[in-house]
Order: sequence, then C-alpha cells, then structure tokens
Amino acid sequence: MRFTSVGLLLAAACGGTSGRPFAPKKTTFVPSTKTLLAENVTTLASGGAGGAVTEQIQVISEMPELVEQDAPLIADIQMLSDMLSEVVKKENKQVYELYTQFRKLGMDRAANPDNAEAPFEAMKKLAHDISPSDTLGVMKTFSIALNLVNAAEVHHRMRLVRNADLASSQQDIGPLPMVEDSIRGTMAILLEEDGASPEQIFDKLCSQSCEIVLTAHPTEVNRKTIIRKYRNISELLSLLERPNLHPFERAEGLSNLRGIIAAIWGSDEIRRVKPTVQKEAAGGNAVIESVLWDAVPSYLRKLDAQCRVTLGKKLPVETAPIKFASWIGGDRDGNPNCTPEVTLEVVTHQRLRAAKLFLNELNVLYSELAISKRFSKELEELADQVKDSDDKREKYRRVIGHLRKRLVRTVKDCESQLNQIHDSIHFTSAEHAFGALQGWEDVEPIITKDELMDPLKVIYNSLVETGFELVADGHVSDIIRRVAVFGLTLVPLDIREESTRHTLALDAITRHLGIGSYKEWDESARLNWLQSELTTKRPLFRIGEIVQNTIGLDPDVRKTLMVYKVASELDSESLGAYVISQANTASDVLAVMLLQKQFGMTVDSGKLMRVVPLFETLNDLKNSPEQLETLFRTTSYVGSINGKQEVMVGYSDSAKDAGRLAACWAQYTAQEAMTKVAKKYGVELTFFHGKGGTVGRGGNPALYRAILSHPPNTINGRFRVTEQGEMIRQNFGDLEIAQRSLDIYTAALLREAFIKRVEPKQEWRDEMERVSEVSCNSYRHTVREDPRFVPYFRQATPELELGKLNIGSRPAKRNPKGGVESLRAIPWTFAWAQTRMHLSAWLGVGDGLSPSDEKDKALLREMYEEWPWFREIISLISMLISKTDFSITQHYDDLLVDPKLMSLGDEVREKLVQTRRAVIDISGQTEISGPHVQLMRASSQIRNPYVDSINVVQAEILRVLRGMPEDGSPDLTPESEEIKAIRNDALLLSISGIAMGMKNSG
Repeated sequence: MRFTSVGLLLAAACGGTSGRPFAPKKTTFVPSTKTLLAENVTTLASGGAGGAVTEQIQVISEMPELVEQDAPLIADIQMLSDMLSEVVKKENKQVYELYTQFRKLGMDRAANPDNAEAPFEAMKKLAHDISPSDTLGVMKTFSIALNLVNAAEVHHRMRLVRNADLASSQQDIGPLPMVEDSIRGTMAILLEEDGASPEQIFDKLCSQSCEIVLTAHPTEVNRKTIIRKYRNISELLSLLERPNLHPFERAEGLSNLRGIIAAIWGSDEIRRVKPTVQKEAAGGNAVIESVLWDAVPSYLRKLDAQCRVTLGKKLPVETAPIKFASWIGGDRDGNPNCTPEVTLEVVTHQRLRAAKLFLNELNVLYSELAISKRFSKELEELADQVKDSDDKREKYRRVIGHLRKRLVRTVKDCESQLNQIHDSIHFTSAEHAFGALQGWEDVEPIITKDELMDPLKVIYNSLVETGFELVADGHVSDIIRRVAVFGLTLVPLDIREESTRHTLALDAITRHLGIGSYKEWDESARLNWLQSELTTKRPLFRIGEIVQNTIGLDPDVRKTLMVYKVASELDSESLGAYVISQANTASDVLAVMLLQKQFGMTVDSGKLMRVVPLFETLNDLKNSPEQLETLFRTTSYVGSINGKQEVMVGYSDSAKDAGRLAACWAQYTAQEAMTKVAKKYGVELTFFHGKGGTVGRGGNPALYRAILSHPPNTINGRFRVTEQGEMIRQNFGDLEIAQRSLDIYTAALLREAFIKRVEPKQEWRDEMERVSEVSCNSYRHTVREDPRFVPYFRQATPELELGKLNIGSRPAKRNPKGGVESLRAIPWTFAWAQTRMHLSAWLGVGDGLSPSDEKDKALLREMYEEWPWFREIISLISMLISKTDFSITQHYDDLLVDPKLMSLGDEVREKLVQTRRAVIDISGQTEISGPHVQLMRASSQIRNPYVDSINVVQAEILRVLRGMPEDGSPDLTPESEEIKAIRNDALLLSISGIAMGMKNSG
C-alpha cells in the first residue's frame, strides 16, 4: 500500500533511514550495476534517493514514495504537529495562521514542481509583509516543527529495525538485527558468501580497534536543555507504542508529550552567551554519562550473545572493539579560550566524573554480591590484603568495599585539585553524594585503569570458577566493559595545536640561546638541529624559566609551552594523541617530540604522547609520503614510536582548499602512498579520519559503505574518526540509536578486513588525475581568483551573521582579519547549506566530470559501474545536489546581492546544472530537467514545505537587517533597536530551523 494523500506525505517531513530484512545469501556489499542504475534513474527522475540520509540501510528518503511500513511515522508526526499547533494557536492565533499559510504554500510548491512559481511568489509576498514579532513566532514554530519531525524519526528508525527483526522466523531472531550493516548480518555474509571461518571472524573482531573522537566543532545549533526535551519526546513515543499499555498510562504519556512541547514553545531556544570550553566539555561528558555509559555495556552484551549464537564463541569480557576519545578541552587550534589551565580543569573534571560513576556502580555491586562461600584462591588472597573491613565472610564485598574507599579518595583528590583552579566550578562533595565511607583517607586513589580492572577480573573469574557464572555475566561484566572502554579518565583527551605555534616557540628559544632564528632556518637546518637536540641529555631551558617567564617570552609562546607543562604532570591515561594541524614537514613532528622531551615526556617516563601530523591541504597531502619517509629515517624518532605511527587525514580543509573531487583523490592516493612507506620501514600505520557531518567536509551518512570504500590496505582493523556537534546527537543521543551506531562501526570494520577490494586500473588512476586537475582549477578559479567571489559569498549567504549563533567557544576564523582562506571549513559549509546552494560539496565537479573526449566519458561510466570508491563519491555528490534549490538561491541573490555581483550567482547556478548533467550522464540516466526547477528534490514532498518557508523568510530578514543602522549608531532609535533585536532572534531561529530541516549544518 502506498500513501497518496499529499497532506499526509507532506506532514511526514521525514528523512533518515530505517532497517530492512536481510537475506545473507542474496546480499553483497556492492549492488549489481543494473540495480545501481535503476536506483539512479529513480533518484534523478523522481527525487527519491539522496535526501537527509543519516544511516546505512534502506531509507525512507531513498524511496519514491512512502510505503505502508512508514504509516506509524506519519501518524507520529501528525500527532506531534497537531500538539504544536494547539499550543501555538492558544498562545498566538496570528502566528498560527501565518505558519499554516506558509506551510500550505510549501506543500503546494512541493506537490506541483512543474507549477511551483505561483505558491513561491505568494510565499515571498507573505514574508515581505509579515511583522517583526510575527516573524519571530513563525520561525520559532517552524524550528520546533522540524525538531519534532527529527524526534519522531529517531524513534521510527529503531522501530523499523526492530519490526524487521521480529518479522523474521523464530529461529532467525538474534540479539542484533539481521541487516547488512549490523554485526549479525556481516557475520552471515562472511560465513555464507565469503567463506570465512568462525575462528577467523572471531580473531579479527577481538583484535580490531575503532576509536570515536568527540569534538566540539560548532555545528550543534540546539541548546543542551532543548536537546534533552526532544530526546524525551522520542522516548515517550516508544512508551506509547508498547503493547497492552494501560489507557491511563497512554493518557499520561500523551499529556506528557503536550507538556514537553508546550515547555519547548515557552523556552528560549537561542543561546544568549557563547559557551566556554568547559561547558562544551561538560556537554560531551553528558553524552557519555546519560547515553554511552549504558549503551556501551548493553551493546557489548548483545555482541557477546551474537558471537555465541553465530560463532560458538564467548567474547572475552574485557574486549572493547569500540572506544572513545575527545578533543573538547584540548583542541587549541585557533581557539584562544582553550588555555593550559582549561585543559587541566577538563581532564581533572573527567577523572572526577569517571570516579563518581564507577563509585555508583560499585555501590550497586556491593549490595548484589553478598556471597559468603565458594571463592577462588586468587580472590581469597586479594581479600586477605584488605586489612580494615567489616566484611569478614563476604569476601567479594571485602574487595569491593576497599575499591569504593579508593574511589572516594580519587573523588576527594579531584575535588581538591579543581578547587585550586581559578574560576573552577564547585562540585558536590563525595560524602554528600555517596554517604560517608570511613577510612578513605588511609587508602591510595585509583589512578590507572588496571588498578580497577585487575581486582574486578579476579572477582569475575572467581564467580565463574565457583559456579556463579550467571552472576559474573551480569553487573560485574558490565562494569569491566565500562572500565575497558572509558577507563578512569572517561575519555582520553587529545591535544591539537597549529604547527606554526611550535615554530614560534622554538624560535623564541633559539633566539634566547643565541643560536639564531629557528623560524628562518630552512627544513634541512631545522631537521639537523632537532635530531641533534633529541639525542642530547642537555635541556634547552629550565622549566621554572617558562613558568615564571624569567626569559621574557611572548605570552602566546609561553601559553604554547605551558601546555606541555600541564601535560607532563597528568597521568598518561588522561591524554591521547598530540595532533599537529597544518603540518607540512617532518620538522613539524620532530619539533613536538623535542618540546615533549624538554618537559620530561619521554618513553622512559611513560608520558610520551604519540605525535600525529594532520595533513589537510592538497599540497600537504601530496607531500605526506615524503615527510613520513624522512621521519622513519630518523633514528631518534623511530626509537620512540615503538613501531607505530598515526596520521590524521583532513577532509574539511582539503575540500575547502581544492574542491571535492581533487581533495578526495588526494586523500586516496596519499593514504595509499603513506601505507607503502610505513610497510617499507615496518611501521604499523593508523589513519585518523577528521571528517565532519556533511559531505562537503568529508562526511558520509552511509557509514558502513563509507568505511568499506576506503583505499585498500589502509584500515587493517584500526580506525580512528571524529564525531562532532550535531552528528554526536544524531548518532549517540539516544540509547537505542547509540547501540545501532556502535553496531554499524563494529560491523563495517569487521567486514572491511575480509572484503575483496577493487584495485583501480591504471587508466582509472590517469583519469582521476585529469578529473582532479580540471576540477581543482575550476574550483580555485571561482573561489580564489574571481574578485567577485568573496563579496558575493558574504552577501548571498548569512556567513557574517553565523557568528551571532554562539554555537562554539572558538572564533569562526583562524585569522580574524583574513578572507575565505582563513575561514574555517565549518562556517564555510554551514553558510552554503543555509541558502540551499551547498556549493562547497560540488563546485568544480561538473568541469571535472565533463570531458570533451568521448573516451574519457566512457571511462568515467566504467569507473562508476566497477569502482565502489568512485561510485560512492558520485552518489554523495548526487545526494547533495538533491538538496539544492535554484529558486531559493536565486531569491537570496535577488534580495541581498549587489547587481554588479549577480552575474556570478548566475554562473554558479550554471555550473550546478553542468554538475547535475555530468552526474546523470555518468550514472546512465538521460533525462535532463531545465535549470530553473529543483534538482533531485529528495525531500520535495517531505521536509521542503517547512524548509522552503524558512528560507524565504530568512532572506527577507537578512535584507531588512542589513538595511538597518549598525549597533551603536546614532541613527538607531530605541524603537528600531528593539525591532532589530527581534529580527536578529528570528534570524537565529531560521538558521537553526534550516539546519534541522537539512539534517546537517557544518
């Protein structure tokens, strides 16, 4: 059954994905060419695939129409929409009527794409005539409506996975869903199609390592308190779906939903103050504490059960194929607010939170393990070491009680350290939170993970050996798994700093020593000096000289060096990698090694941080193999890395530097070449992928396929990747969704270890070199060489206004006085997404994919059909093109752009048509629509009725605001100032609404 009611379809406003039943013998990772072409025809002709995709299995937005299984989602959205309308109508009937008019016009436009001009013109007139206060109310309503759609979709995603699994025969039901991108589906493929043995699969699973690094990149536009309310809505939708729900419980659930929506309407959704780094870190910790703390052991229990069912093997209790790290509090690149003191505070706070969380768990375990007989010899010996305890016969409790005291001591020590830090938050004392545990002053704090893990494993093994295996597999196992994943630091903190900061620091030191200017030395001179200093025992300076600044260092130089001072005093488990942004030479890496040595961070001290160069521009990527070669020839360096090297690949800045296609090819070839260099020197290489949530910043919503499409032999069971901003909420903001995300990462990494990769032919490589060069030249010609571009960009998008969002602690630019080149990749992408141009994801692509030679065209089609990596890139570009809208971008130009610059907007839109035509041609589709209709409007009957309206109003808000006097101007009357403030709030809500509607921001 299909739904043909336009009203229901439009009310759905949904994007994202759902699960589909999976048949192992019929599923392969790469669909047949015929299937792919058929999907592309549907996509390009009807606006099906390529919407706001956020998962990996069959997605609603990949279907031409909603189908029967989506009826519950439609019902949920309709219910939530009605509840919102009730609240708005009661509060402000005028706003309600305007919202209804805008939405109806949006629906008319979506339902009749060939006759969309009339409703669009009516929409523009309505936006022009609306009052400032009504504008604010309408934008607030649309923003909430789209957030409600997202909340309903979160619930629906898991509903479909669960329903598909329950629809299977009884014997096919397992702990994890039977879909391709689940560990269960992947195991089935490996066993039945790839011929892998259970032993091979189990060994790979136990040895693989995926580390997800949480970052505070400013793309989460919603406040934390608002996010929590939308999460509660998803949970209530799950509650209301429970079978045999009592009528009173249902009524209560509906009442709670209405209450939450009313509370959201009454809340201020706008951040009035820019968050501090500490608050950003607290937000990251909140995701761990409120979701991942429970999601991780829950998923690992299911993974263990799936291993037993499918492989006949039990997963070792301490195995952790997924781990987490963080940049929040350590990412200093371009953020003057991330000081050494802030880093110390964040790390100490994380240790405090971890200690309190584990103390809670041990309190529960203490009450559970009142066992007074049958202990292993090892447990008896461990219990005998605890001298002061009232638990004489209950020896598990004796050991646990001692660990509790040690954790209280850890909490007290952390609180004491935080109280000494200037402006630190005051925390609840341990006695108040947990009750007094006498004797904590007489024990040592727990510092390392092993200090907690070792006694817990003794308890676990004792329970297993003495017939209490069911008890061992309960809470004890969960705590062990939490220790394995989170340790005593919650998440290890990476440090990131720009390479020039280290250059300036060493330059100040060499000048102080009277040996010249390090900054002015060439690469050869720097390398010679660095290698010499790395092998000598003589320090370059006394640490006290830096702390007291007796040598007159510049404040910024001293701040750079004090980071090492702080890091050297932290325990080694608190810190992860030291990432060097804008790294382009081997000396950039050796400089950090030398600075660590000066502060006692060496292999011998156990505090040496692994140094990770981040290659992020086109030239840096191309030169990266040569830099690794230089490093691996340096004896002092190789002797310090224990045969392991990590390299970070920058996706955001490389795409901003050279355009999408050139960046993708440079990333591919650089990883290939670096892998060969590492193999030559016997070094185990791990790539750290710095991807954003959007395609323009290297993101790929189809995560499973994305991991499988990496260059061959570059993952090898080791994968490190960033998750940022709104993507953290989308992937880890809910217990079920978080487990699903963990499952996808685990499954993809396992599948990648066995999959037979397509090695690109030489003619494909040659063609990619041509495509890369042409697309890069085209992209740079527009962005760098055309004098119209920068003023056009700033007039046609809300780039200048994005800074008012207060969505991150760091500035939007590395250099406040710089142009587009100094603009961070996030606001660069964010600004283009707002106007539905998405230029950062496709500019230059059309030229690269439009060769004049028919042989090249035929070769591109062959590459699309036979090379998964290339096909994935084209599919992602196709998805982004589907979100563009000619009429919307033209409307921004008409209202905001100087007439002298409007020709550039027309040229850019012509390039968009060329890109669309090229994508259609390569994928085998022949129909080409005109340039003034929406392209591949994947959500034309779904989200766009909402987003179109917000775009039209936003353009009008920008026009009016830019015509008003500047703040502080004598021409700005008190009345005008009040109106300006209202319009600014409406603008911020419009930005938030579009981000929610497009399901991405930066």
